[in-house]
Amino acid sequence: LEQPFASHKHALFVGIVIMATCLSTVGALDAAAIAQAAANAAECKKSTGSNAASAQEPADSQLPWGPETSFEPTLELASVAIEQQCAQNAHDSCNLERTDRVQHMLATQESGRDASNCARRPDGEAMILAILETEGVPEDSLAPLRSHGLAAATDIPRVRELRARSHEDLASLAAAMGLRRNAQTQVWTPAQLSEAEREDAVSLILHAEGLSAESAPPVEDLEGRTKAKLELLAVAMGIKRVRVGWATCCPPRGTKQDIVSALLKAWQLAQMSKAELQALAFEKNIKSEELDWTACCPPAGDKEDIIRAIIRFEALGERKAARGAMLREKTYPELEERAQQLGIKAEGLGWAKSCPPSGCKDDIASAIVRMEDLRRKPKPELKSLAAKLRLDGYKASSRSRSRSRSQARGVGQRSRSPHLNKNALAMTIFRAEAAQLEAEHRKAARIAELEVVDQRELDVLVGALVIEPLLKALGVSERRNRAIHAIARAEELLSLPRPALEAVAIQQGIKGSGVGWASCCPPEGSKSDVVHAILRCELRNPSKC
Repeated sequence: LEQPFASHKHALFVGIVIMATCLSTVGALDAAAIAQAAANAAECKKSTGSNAASAQEPADSQLPWGPETSFEPTLELASVAIEQQCAQNAHDSCNLERTDRVQHMLATQESGRDASNCARRPDGEAMILAILETEGVPEDSLAPLRSHGLAAATDIPRVRELRARSHEDLASLAAAMGLRRNAQTQVWTPAQLSEAEREDAVSLILHAEGLSAESAPPVEDLEGRTKAKLELLAVAMGIKRVRVGWATCCPPRGTKQDIVSALLKAWQLAQMSKAELQALAFEKNIKSEELDWTACCPPAGDKEDIIRAIIRFEALGERKAARGAMLREKTYPELEERAQQLGIKAEGLGWAKSCPPSGCKDDIASAIVRMEDLRRKPKPELKSLAAKLRLDGYKASSRSRSRSRSQARGVGQRSRSPHLNKNALAMTIFRAEAAQLEAEHRKAARIAELEVVDQRELDVLVGALVIEPLLKALGVSERRNRAIHAIARAEELLSLPRPALEAVAIQQGIKGSGVGWASCCPPEGSKSDVVHAILRCELRNPSKC
Protein backbone atom coordinates (compact mmCIF):
# COMPACT_ATOMS: atom_id res chain seq x y z
CA LEU A 1 0.00 0.00 0.00
CA GLU A 2 3.02 2.32 0.22
CA GLN A 3 3.02 2.41 -3.62
CA PRO A 4 -0.66 1.86 -4.39
CA PHE A 5 -2.09 1.08 -7.78
CA ALA A 6 -5.59 2.22 -8.74
CA SER A 7 -6.84 -1.36 -9.02
CA HIS A 8 -5.50 -2.23 -5.57
CA LYS A 9 -7.14 0.81 -4.03
CA HIS A 10 -10.41 0.10 -5.77
CA ALA A 11 -10.40 -3.50 -4.53
CA LEU A 12 -9.54 -2.35 -1.01
CA PHE A 13 -12.37 0.22 -1.03
CA VAL A 14 -14.98 -2.30 -2.26
CA GLY A 15 -13.82 -4.85 0.32
CA ILE A 16 -14.15 -2.33 3.17
CA VAL A 17 -17.67 -1.35 2.06
CA ILE A 18 -18.81 -4.99 1.80
CA MET A 19 -17.30 -5.82 5.20
CA ALA A 20 -19.10 -2.90 6.85
CA THR A 21 -22.39 -3.89 5.21
CA CYS A 22 -22.10 -7.51 6.38
CA LEU A 23 -21.26 -6.47 9.94
CA SER A 24 -24.28 -4.17 10.09
CA THR A 25 -26.53 -7.00 8.89
CA VAL A 26 -25.69 -9.27 11.84
CA GLY A 27 -26.01 -6.38 14.30
CA ALA A 28 -22.41 -6.44 15.55
CA LEU A 29 -21.24 -3.18 14.01
CA ASP A 30 -18.49 -1.34 15.90
CA ALA A 31 -18.39 2.46 15.78
CA ALA A 32 -14.59 2.61 15.58
CA ALA A 33 -14.59 0.15 12.64
CA ILE A 34 -17.17 2.25 10.79
CA ALA A 35 -15.22 5.44 11.37
CA GLN A 36 -11.95 3.86 10.23
CA ALA A 37 -13.64 2.25 7.23
CA ALA A 38 -15.18 5.53 6.18
CA ALA A 39 -11.85 7.33 6.49
CA ASN A 40 -9.99 4.67 4.47
CA ALA A 41 -12.71 4.62 1.85
CA ALA A 42 -12.55 8.40 1.49
CA GLU A 43 -8.77 8.31 0.96
CA CYS A 44 -9.09 5.50 -1.56
CA LYS A 45 -11.71 7.49 -3.40
CA LYS A 46 -9.42 10.51 -3.66
CA SER A 47 -6.47 8.43 -4.87
CA THR A 48 -8.18 6.28 -7.49
CA GLY A 49 -9.88 9.08 -9.37
CA SER A 50 -12.95 8.75 -11.51
CA ASN A 51 -12.65 4.99 -12.11
CA ALA A 52 -12.81 4.21 -8.40
CA ALA A 53 -15.59 6.77 -7.97
CA SER A 54 -17.71 5.06 -10.58
CA ALA A 55 -17.11 1.71 -8.92
CA GLN A 56 -18.04 3.17 -5.52
CA GLU A 57 -21.54 4.31 -6.42
CA PRO A 58 -23.25 0.91 -6.55
CA ALA A 59 -21.48 -0.15 -3.33
CA ASP A 60 -22.64 2.97 -1.46
CA SER A 61 -26.23 2.26 -2.35
CA GLN A 62 -26.09 -0.92 -0.26
CA LEU A 63 -25.43 0.94 3.01
CA PRO A 64 -28.39 1.75 5.30
CA TRP A 65 -27.08 5.31 5.82
CA GLY A 66 -25.65 8.05 3.64
CA PRO A 67 -21.97 9.14 3.66
CA GLU A 68 -22.81 12.33 5.59
CA THR A 69 -25.09 10.75 8.20
CA SER A 70 -24.23 11.71 11.81
CA PHE A 71 -25.17 9.42 14.68
CA GLU A 72 -26.11 11.25 17.92
CA PRO A 73 -26.23 9.14 21.12
CA THR A 74 -29.78 8.28 22.20
CA LEU A 75 -29.50 6.68 25.62
CA GLU A 76 -32.80 5.02 26.44
CA LEU A 77 -33.69 2.16 28.74
CA ALA A 78 -33.94 -0.29 25.85
CA SER A 79 -30.55 0.87 24.54
CA VAL A 80 -28.88 0.01 27.83
CA ALA A 81 -30.28 -3.50 27.60
CA ILE A 82 -28.91 -3.86 24.08
CA GLU A 83 -25.50 -2.57 25.17
CA GLN A 84 -25.30 -5.20 27.89
CA GLN A 85 -26.54 -7.94 25.54
CA CYS A 86 -23.97 -7.09 22.88
CA ALA A 87 -21.23 -7.02 25.51
CA GLN A 88 -21.99 -10.71 26.08
CA ASN A 89 -22.23 -11.58 22.36
CA ALA A 90 -25.96 -12.27 22.78
CA HIS A 91 -27.14 -10.37 19.70
CA ASP A 92 -29.63 -13.06 18.77
CA SER A 93 -31.81 -12.16 21.77
CA CYS A 94 -32.08 -8.45 20.83
CA ASN A 95 -35.58 -7.99 19.44
CA LEU A 96 -35.33 -4.32 18.47
CA GLU A 97 -34.82 -2.95 14.98
CA ARG A 98 -31.30 -3.12 13.46
CA THR A 99 -31.05 0.64 12.97
CA ASP A 100 -31.78 1.20 16.69
CA ARG A 101 -28.94 -1.15 17.61
CA VAL A 102 -26.57 0.60 15.23
CA GLN A 103 -27.42 4.02 16.68
CA HIS A 104 -26.96 2.80 20.23
CA MET A 105 -23.65 1.06 19.52
CA LEU A 106 -22.31 4.19 17.88
CA ALA A 107 -23.37 6.17 20.93
CA THR A 108 -21.96 3.79 23.54
CA GLN A 109 -18.68 3.35 21.62
CA GLU A 110 -18.22 7.11 21.75
CA SER A 111 -19.26 7.38 25.41
CA GLY A 112 -17.13 4.44 26.51
CA ARG A 113 -13.75 5.55 25.16
CA ASP A 114 -12.82 6.97 28.53
CA ALA A 115 -14.33 4.79 31.24
CA SER A 116 -11.94 5.67 34.05
CA ASN A 117 -13.69 8.74 35.47
CA CYS A 118 -16.77 10.60 34.29
CA ALA A 119 -15.29 13.97 35.29
CA ARG A 120 -12.89 13.74 32.34
CA ARG A 121 -15.77 13.60 29.90
CA PRO A 122 -17.20 16.95 28.76
CA ASP A 123 -20.78 15.76 29.37
CA GLY A 124 -19.99 13.95 32.64
CA GLU A 125 -21.05 16.77 34.94
CA ALA A 126 -24.26 17.39 33.00
CA MET A 127 -25.10 13.69 33.26
CA ILE A 128 -24.46 13.63 37.02
CA LEU A 129 -26.60 16.73 37.55
CA ALA A 130 -29.44 15.14 35.58
CA ILE A 131 -29.15 11.96 37.67
CA LEU A 132 -29.18 13.95 40.91
CA GLU A 133 -32.27 15.86 39.77
CA THR A 134 -34.01 12.59 38.87
CA GLU A 135 -33.11 11.20 42.29
CA GLY A 136 -35.07 14.00 43.94
CA VAL A 137 -32.37 16.51 44.90
CA PRO A 138 -34.14 19.90 45.18
CA GLU A 139 -33.30 22.66 42.72
CA ASP A 140 -31.98 25.01 45.41
CA SER A 141 -29.33 22.38 46.22
CA LEU A 142 -28.50 21.80 42.55
CA ALA A 143 -28.12 25.51 41.70
CA PRO A 144 -24.70 25.92 43.43
CA LEU A 145 -23.46 22.75 41.73
CA ARG A 146 -24.49 24.11 38.33
CA SER A 147 -22.77 27.43 39.03
CA HIS A 148 -19.50 26.28 40.62
CA GLY A 149 -19.14 22.78 39.19
CA LEU A 150 -18.99 19.37 40.86
CA ALA A 151 -15.28 19.47 41.64
CA ALA A 152 -15.93 21.81 44.57
CA ALA A 153 -18.69 19.60 46.00
CA THR A 154 -16.33 17.27 47.83
CA ASP A 155 -18.47 17.33 50.98
CA ILE A 156 -21.49 15.67 49.31
CA PRO A 157 -21.13 11.86 49.48
CA ARG A 158 -23.50 11.13 46.57
CA VAL A 159 -21.63 13.52 44.26
CA ARG A 160 -18.29 11.95 45.19
CA GLU A 161 -19.74 8.51 44.57
CA LEU A 162 -21.10 9.38 41.12
CA ARG A 163 -17.92 11.21 40.04
CA ALA A 164 -15.88 8.12 40.87
CA ARG A 165 -17.93 5.92 38.55
CA SER A 166 -17.03 5.16 34.96
CA HIS A 167 -18.77 7.02 32.17
CA GLU A 168 -20.27 3.74 31.00
CA ASP A 169 -21.87 3.05 34.41
CA LEU A 170 -23.24 6.58 34.57
CA ALA A 171 -24.62 6.38 31.04
CA SER A 172 -26.34 3.10 31.87
CA LEU A 173 -27.92 4.54 35.04
CA ALA A 174 -29.01 7.71 33.22
CA ALA A 175 -30.54 5.66 30.43
CA ALA A 176 -32.34 3.35 32.86
CA MET A 177 -33.79 6.45 34.53
CA GLY A 178 -35.17 7.51 31.15
CA LEU A 179 -32.71 10.36 30.54
CA ARG A 180 -31.66 11.34 27.02
CA ARG A 181 -29.13 13.93 25.85
CA ASN A 182 -30.50 16.47 23.40
CA ALA A 183 -28.28 16.62 20.28
CA GLN A 184 -28.58 20.40 19.89
CA THR A 185 -28.60 21.68 23.48
CA GLN A 186 -26.51 18.84 25.03
CA VAL A 187 -28.98 18.90 27.94
CA TRP A 188 -30.12 15.65 29.56
CA THR A 189 -33.92 15.44 29.80
CA PRO A 190 -36.39 12.65 30.68
CA ALA A 191 -37.70 10.51 27.80
CA GLN A 192 -40.95 8.55 28.09
CA LEU A 193 -41.12 4.85 27.17
CA SER A 194 -44.31 2.97 26.42
CA GLU A 195 -45.32 0.11 28.69
CA ALA A 196 -44.41 -2.47 26.04
CA GLU A 197 -40.99 -0.88 25.47
CA ARG A 198 -40.33 -0.83 29.18
CA GLU A 199 -41.30 -4.50 29.65
CA ASP A 200 -39.03 -5.55 26.76
CA ALA A 201 -36.16 -3.45 28.08
CA VAL A 202 -36.49 -4.81 31.62
CA SER A 203 -36.41 -8.38 30.29
CA LEU A 204 -33.29 -7.60 28.27
CA ILE A 205 -31.51 -5.95 31.21
CA LEU A 206 -32.24 -8.91 33.48
CA HIS A 207 -31.16 -11.36 30.76
CA ALA A 208 -27.92 -9.44 30.21
CA GLU A 209 -27.19 -9.65 33.94
CA GLY A 210 -27.90 -13.38 33.96
CA LEU A 211 -31.13 -12.90 35.94
CA SER A 212 -34.79 -13.78 35.43
CA ALA A 213 -37.95 -11.98 36.49
CA GLU A 214 -39.54 -15.31 37.45
CA SER A 215 -37.04 -16.29 40.15
CA ALA A 216 -35.09 -14.24 42.68
CA PRO A 217 -31.29 -14.61 42.61
CA PRO A 218 -29.38 -15.79 45.69
CA VAL A 219 -28.51 -13.01 48.11
CA GLU A 220 -24.81 -13.79 47.57
CA ASP A 221 -25.23 -13.04 43.84
CA LEU A 222 -26.61 -9.56 44.49
CA GLU A 223 -24.15 -8.77 47.27
CA GLY A 224 -21.28 -9.60 44.89
CA ARG A 225 -22.38 -6.93 42.41
CA THR A 226 -21.30 -3.30 42.49
CA LYS A 227 -23.66 -0.65 43.80
CA ALA A 228 -23.83 0.85 40.29
CA LYS A 229 -25.18 -2.45 38.93
CA LEU A 230 -27.62 -2.78 41.83
CA GLU A 231 -28.96 0.73 41.22
CA LEU A 232 -29.49 -0.15 37.55
CA LEU A 233 -31.45 -3.26 38.57
CA ALA A 234 -33.49 -1.26 41.09
CA VAL A 235 -34.48 1.23 38.39
CA ALA A 236 -35.32 -1.58 35.96
CA MET A 237 -37.42 -3.43 38.57
CA GLY A 238 -39.40 -0.25 39.28
CA ILE A 239 -38.17 0.09 42.88
CA LYS A 240 -36.56 3.47 42.23
CA ARG A 241 -39.12 6.17 41.49
CA VAL A 242 -38.43 9.37 39.54
CA ARG A 243 -37.56 12.35 41.78
CA VAL A 244 -37.60 10.21 44.90
CA GLY A 245 -34.37 9.64 46.80
CA TRP A 246 -32.72 6.27 47.30
CA ALA A 247 -33.30 6.39 51.08
CA THR A 248 -37.06 6.59 50.41
CA CYS A 249 -37.20 3.92 47.69
CA CYS A 250 -34.77 1.56 49.45
CA PRO A 251 -35.14 2.38 53.15
CA PRO A 252 -33.77 3.03 55.59
CA ARG A 253 -30.66 4.70 54.09
CA GLY A 254 -30.44 3.63 50.45
CA THR A 255 -27.14 1.83 51.01
CA LYS A 256 -25.94 -1.15 48.99
CA GLN A 257 -27.38 -3.60 51.54
CA ASP A 258 -30.70 -1.70 51.56
CA ILE A 259 -30.90 -1.96 47.76
CA VAL A 260 -30.16 -5.70 47.94
CA SER A 261 -32.96 -6.19 50.49
CA ALA A 262 -35.40 -4.15 48.40
CA LEU A 263 -34.53 -6.13 45.25
CA LEU A 264 -35.10 -9.48 46.95
CA LYS A 265 -38.49 -8.35 48.28
CA ALA A 266 -39.42 -6.93 44.87
CA TRP A 267 -38.70 -10.25 43.17
CA GLN A 268 -40.87 -12.04 45.71
CA LEU A 269 -43.78 -9.58 45.46
CA ALA A 270 -43.62 -9.42 41.65
CA GLN A 271 -44.88 -13.03 41.51
CA MET A 272 -48.19 -11.95 43.11
CA SER A 273 -51.14 -10.61 41.15
CA LYS A 274 -52.33 -7.05 41.60
CA ALA A 275 -55.41 -8.24 43.50
CA GLU A 276 -53.20 -10.20 45.92
CA LEU A 277 -50.96 -7.17 46.41
CA GLN A 278 -53.97 -4.95 47.11
CA ALA A 279 -55.23 -7.43 49.72
CA LEU A 280 -51.77 -7.43 51.34
CA ALA A 281 -51.76 -3.62 51.40
CA PHE A 282 -55.12 -3.67 53.24
CA GLU A 283 -53.82 -6.30 55.65
CA LYS A 284 -50.76 -4.19 56.53
CA ASN A 285 -52.93 -1.04 56.89
CA ILE A 286 -51.09 0.64 54.02
CA LYS A 287 -54.45 1.12 52.30
CA SER A 288 -57.58 2.23 54.14
CA GLU A 289 -61.10 2.99 53.00
CA GLU A 290 -60.51 6.72 53.52
CA LEU A 291 -57.50 6.89 51.18
CA ASP A 292 -57.32 6.38 47.42
CA TRP A 293 -54.70 4.05 45.96
CA THR A 294 -52.88 7.04 44.49
CA ALA A 295 -52.51 8.51 48.01
CA CYS A 296 -51.31 5.40 49.84
CA CYS A 297 -49.27 3.97 46.92
CA PRO A 298 -48.12 7.01 44.91
CA PRO A 299 -47.99 8.15 42.23
CA ALA A 300 -50.49 6.01 40.25
CA GLY A 301 -51.43 3.16 42.61
CA ASP A 302 -50.49 0.53 40.01
CA LYS A 303 -48.77 -2.81 40.69
CA GLU A 304 -45.25 -1.34 40.82
CA ASP A 305 -46.42 1.42 43.19
CA ILE A 306 -48.08 -1.11 45.53
CA ILE A 307 -44.90 -3.20 45.57
CA ARG A 308 -42.85 -0.10 46.41
CA ALA A 309 -45.25 0.83 49.23
CA ILE A 310 -45.09 -2.67 50.74
CA ILE A 311 -41.29 -2.75 50.53
CA ARG A 312 -41.08 0.64 52.24
CA PHE A 313 -43.60 -0.34 54.92
CA GLU A 314 -41.75 -3.55 55.82
CA ALA A 315 -38.31 -1.91 55.75
CA LEU A 316 -39.44 0.97 57.95
CA GLY A 317 -41.07 -1.50 60.34
CA GLU A 318 -37.74 -3.29 60.72
CA ARG A 319 -35.99 0.03 61.24
CA LYS A 320 -38.50 1.15 63.87
CA ALA A 321 -38.12 -2.13 65.75
CA ALA A 322 -34.33 -1.78 65.74
CA ARG A 323 -34.56 1.87 66.77
CA GLY A 324 -36.97 1.04 69.60
CA ALA A 325 -34.67 -1.68 70.92
CA MET A 326 -31.73 0.71 70.86
CA LEU A 327 -33.67 3.45 72.68
CA ARG A 328 -34.78 1.05 75.42
CA GLU A 329 -31.14 0.42 76.22
CA LYS A 330 -30.66 4.12 77.04
CA THR A 331 -31.18 5.62 80.47
CA TYR A 332 -34.35 7.47 81.46
CA PRO A 333 -32.63 10.93 81.48
CA GLU A 334 -31.21 10.27 77.98
CA LEU A 335 -34.68 9.43 76.68
CA GLU A 336 -36.17 12.54 78.31
CA GLU A 337 -33.50 14.70 76.67
CA ARG A 338 -34.22 13.25 73.22
CA ALA A 339 -37.99 13.66 73.71
CA GLN A 340 -37.49 17.32 74.62
CA GLN A 341 -35.27 17.85 71.56
CA LEU A 342 -38.08 16.55 69.33
CA GLY A 343 -40.68 18.72 71.08
CA ILE A 344 -42.59 15.70 72.41
CA LYS A 345 -42.47 17.03 75.96
CA ALA A 346 -44.11 20.44 75.91
CA GLU A 347 -43.98 23.02 78.68
CA GLY A 348 -46.73 22.44 81.22
CA LEU A 349 -47.60 19.00 79.81
CA GLY A 350 -46.93 15.90 81.93
CA TRP A 351 -45.09 12.85 80.65
CA ALA A 352 -48.27 10.74 80.77
CA LYS A 353 -49.97 13.24 78.41
CA SER A 354 -46.91 13.67 76.21
CA CYS A 355 -46.10 9.96 75.99
CA PRO A 356 -49.30 8.03 76.74
CA PRO A 357 -50.51 5.96 78.29
CA SER A 358 -48.31 6.30 81.41
CA GLY A 359 -45.15 8.21 80.40
CA CYS A 360 -42.88 5.37 81.46
CA LYS A 361 -39.56 4.55 79.80
CA ASP A 362 -41.13 2.26 77.18
CA ASP A 363 -43.79 4.87 76.39
CA ILE A 364 -41.15 7.59 75.89
CA ALA A 365 -39.13 5.29 73.61
CA SER A 366 -42.25 4.49 71.55
CA ALA A 367 -43.11 8.20 71.29
CA ILE A 368 -39.58 9.03 70.08
CA VAL A 369 -39.75 6.30 67.41
CA ARG A 370 -43.14 7.55 66.20
CA MET A 371 -42.09 11.20 66.10
CA GLU A 372 -38.90 10.39 64.17
CA ASP A 373 -40.94 8.29 61.76
CA LEU A 374 -43.44 11.13 61.15
CA ARG A 375 -40.65 13.63 60.49
CA ARG A 376 -39.20 11.39 57.79
CA LYS A 377 -42.48 11.03 55.92
CA PRO A 378 -43.09 13.25 52.84
CA LYS A 379 -45.62 16.03 53.32
CA PRO A 380 -48.28 14.46 51.01
CA GLU A 381 -48.25 11.34 53.19
CA LEU A 382 -48.58 13.50 56.30
CA LYS A 383 -51.57 15.27 54.75
CA SER A 384 -53.20 11.90 54.09
CA LEU A 385 -52.69 10.96 57.74
CA ALA A 386 -54.14 14.29 58.84
CA ALA A 387 -57.21 13.69 56.66
CA LYS A 388 -57.63 10.20 58.15
CA LEU A 389 -57.48 11.72 61.64
CA ARG A 390 -59.91 14.44 60.46
CA LEU A 391 -57.72 17.26 61.69
CA ASP A 392 -58.82 20.83 61.05
CA GLY A 393 -58.13 21.87 57.47
CA TYR A 394 -57.84 18.27 56.25
CA LYS A 395 -61.40 17.00 56.77
CA ALA A 396 -63.02 15.42 53.76
CA SER A 397 -66.59 15.86 55.01
CA SER A 398 -68.38 19.18 54.82
CA ARG A 399 -69.29 21.17 57.87
CA SER A 400 -72.85 21.87 58.92
CA ARG A 401 -74.65 24.98 57.80
CA SER A 402 -75.15 26.24 61.35
CA ARG A 403 -71.45 25.81 62.11
CA SER A 404 -70.48 27.61 58.93
CA ARG A 405 -72.76 30.51 59.84
CA SER A 406 -71.34 30.75 63.34
CA GLN A 407 -67.81 30.85 61.93
CA ALA A 408 -68.86 33.53 59.46
CA ARG A 409 -69.88 35.64 62.45
CA GLY A 410 -66.49 35.04 64.05
CA VAL A 411 -67.64 32.36 66.50
CA GLY A 412 -65.76 29.07 66.87
CA GLN A 413 -62.79 30.03 64.69
CA ARG A 414 -60.23 27.32 64.07
CA SER A 415 -57.36 27.34 66.51
CA ARG A 416 -54.84 25.88 64.02
CA SER A 417 -53.93 26.95 60.54
CA PRO A 418 -54.39 24.22 57.90
CA HIS A 419 -51.25 25.49 56.13
CA LEU A 420 -48.64 24.01 58.48
CA ASN A 421 -45.02 23.35 57.63
CA LYS A 422 -43.86 19.74 57.56
CA ASN A 423 -42.51 19.48 61.12
CA ALA A 424 -45.49 21.34 62.60
CA LEU A 425 -47.88 19.04 60.74
CA ALA A 426 -45.96 16.00 62.02
CA MET A 427 -46.26 17.31 65.59
CA THR A 428 -50.01 17.97 65.13
CA ILE A 429 -50.51 14.38 63.94
CA PHE A 430 -48.43 13.07 66.85
CA ARG A 431 -50.54 15.01 69.39
CA ALA A 432 -53.78 13.74 67.81
CA GLU A 433 -52.55 10.14 67.85
CA ALA A 434 -51.36 10.52 71.44
CA ALA A 435 -54.79 11.82 72.47
CA GLN A 436 -56.45 8.85 70.77
CA LEU A 437 -54.06 6.42 72.45
CA GLU A 438 -54.73 8.01 75.83
CA ALA A 439 -58.50 7.81 75.31
CA GLU A 440 -58.29 4.16 74.22
CA HIS A 441 -56.18 3.29 77.25
CA ARG A 442 -58.55 5.10 79.58
CA LYS A 443 -61.55 3.34 78.03
CA ALA A 444 -59.87 -0.07 78.30
CA ALA A 445 -59.10 0.56 81.96
CA ARG A 446 -62.70 1.61 82.61
CA ILE A 447 -64.06 -1.53 80.90
CA ALA A 448 -61.78 -3.65 83.09
CA GLU A 449 -63.23 -1.94 86.17
CA LEU A 450 -66.85 -2.45 85.05
CA GLU A 451 -66.34 -6.14 84.28
CA VAL A 452 -65.98 -6.91 88.00
CA VAL A 453 -68.92 -4.71 89.07
CA ASP A 454 -72.14 -6.32 90.34
CA GLN A 455 -75.09 -6.39 87.91
CA ARG A 456 -77.20 -4.13 90.16
CA GLU A 457 -74.53 -1.43 90.07
CA LEU A 458 -74.40 -1.74 86.28
CA ASP A 459 -78.15 -1.26 86.10
CA VAL A 460 -77.86 1.91 88.19
CA LEU A 461 -75.20 3.33 85.81
CA VAL A 462 -77.29 2.38 82.77
CA GLY A 463 -80.26 4.22 84.23
CA ALA A 464 -78.21 7.29 85.18
CA LEU A 465 -76.82 7.59 81.65
CA VAL A 466 -80.32 7.00 80.14
CA ILE A 467 -79.08 4.21 77.85
CA GLU A 468 -81.61 1.60 79.00
CA PRO A 469 -83.82 2.05 75.88
CA LEU A 470 -80.83 1.21 73.69
CA LEU A 471 -80.37 -2.20 75.36
CA LYS A 472 -83.97 -3.47 75.46
CA ALA A 473 -83.75 -5.81 72.47
CA LEU A 474 -80.65 -7.62 73.75
CA GLY A 475 -80.52 -10.97 75.55
CA VAL A 476 -79.30 -11.37 79.12
CA SER A 477 -75.78 -12.64 78.29
CA GLU A 478 -75.24 -10.15 75.50
CA ARG A 479 -76.84 -7.34 77.47
CA ARG A 480 -74.18 -7.25 80.22
CA ASN A 481 -71.27 -7.10 77.78
CA ARG A 482 -72.95 -4.42 75.65
CA ALA A 483 -73.94 -2.46 78.77
CA ILE A 484 -70.33 -2.38 79.99
CA HIS A 485 -69.04 -1.06 76.67
CA ALA A 486 -71.95 1.38 76.32
CA ILE A 487 -71.29 2.84 79.79
CA ALA A 488 -67.57 3.29 79.05
CA ARG A 489 -68.33 4.82 75.67
CA ALA A 490 -71.04 7.15 77.02
CA GLU A 491 -68.69 8.44 79.73
CA GLU A 492 -66.00 9.01 77.11
CA LEU A 493 -68.36 10.93 74.79
CA LEU A 494 -69.76 13.07 77.62
CA SER A 495 -66.21 14.11 78.52
CA LEU A 496 -65.65 15.54 75.02
CA PRO A 497 -66.29 19.21 74.29
CA ARG A 498 -69.26 19.95 72.03
CA PRO A 499 -67.18 20.60 68.84
CA ALA A 500 -65.33 17.29 69.23
CA LEU A 501 -68.63 15.48 69.86
CA GLU A 502 -70.14 17.03 66.72
CA ALA A 503 -67.10 15.89 64.76
CA VAL A 504 -67.74 12.28 65.85
CA ALA A 505 -71.39 12.53 64.77
CA ILE A 506 -70.40 13.96 61.38
CA GLN A 507 -67.73 11.28 60.91
CA GLN A 508 -70.28 8.50 61.53
CA GLY A 509 -72.77 10.05 59.10
CA ILE A 510 -75.33 10.95 61.76
CA LYS A 511 -75.20 14.64 60.90
CA GLY A 512 -75.59 15.49 57.23
CA SER A 513 -74.98 18.74 55.43
CA GLY A 514 -77.92 21.14 55.68
CA VAL A 515 -79.64 19.13 58.44
CA GLY A 516 -80.11 20.70 61.85
CA TRP A 517 -78.96 19.02 65.04
CA ALA A 518 -82.51 18.76 66.39
CA SER A 519 -83.50 16.77 63.28
CA CYS A 520 -80.60 14.31 63.27
CA CYS A 521 -80.31 14.02 67.08
CA PRO A 522 -83.86 14.38 68.43
CA PRO A 523 -85.56 15.74 70.33
CA GLU A 524 -83.52 18.90 70.90
CA GLY A 525 -80.06 18.21 69.49
CA SER A 526 -78.52 18.76 72.92
CA LYS A 527 -75.19 17.24 73.97
CA SER A 528 -76.89 14.24 75.61
CA ASP A 529 -79.06 13.81 72.48
CA VAL A 530 -75.94 13.73 70.32
CA VAL A 531 -74.35 11.18 72.68
CA HIS A 532 -77.43 8.92 72.49
CA ALA A 533 -77.49 9.19 68.68
CA ILE A 534 -73.85 8.12 68.51
CA LEU A 535 -74.42 5.23 70.94
CA ARG A 536 -77.47 4.11 68.97
CA CYS A 537 -75.44 4.07 65.76
CA GLU A 538 -72.56 2.15 67.35
CA LEU A 539 -74.84 -0.43 68.98
CA ARG A 540 -76.37 -1.18 65.59
CA ASN A 541 -72.86 -1.58 64.19
CA PRO A 542 -70.58 -3.01 66.93
CA SER A 543 -67.47 -2.56 64.73
CA LYS A 544 -67.72 1.19 65.31
CA CYS A 545 -67.52 0.80 69.10
